[in-house]
Amino acid sequence: MVSKYSNKSQSKYNIFKNPKDSSISRLNIRKKKGKKQIINEKFMKKLDDMTLDLYTTNLMKNSNTLQNIKKETKKLSDIKTSYLDMLAQVENNINGLQVEK
Repeated sequence: MVSKYSNKSQSKYNIFKNPKDSSISRLNIRKKKGKKQIINEKFMKKLDDMTLDLYTTNLMKNSNTLQNIKKETKKLSDIKTSYLDMLAQVENNINGLQVEK
């Protein structure tokens, strides 16, 4: 007579030896490759639509839109050029002072 505890331990190790026969592998749902790709495409389209909807609703609420961010980067480049112009003027003034000495 075999005890119920030994049966449990044997079935436990059986999972590792032959996973196809185990109850765990039977619970796993296997998808066909074609269906999996279709689901992914549909999911990506839906996700794109959802993000677009979120983006358009946030355009009205949030002032930090993509367009404003682009404007800020343009402003930063303008600041950079004005800073370089100021440096060039200072350098010219220093050179002018050295020539006067």
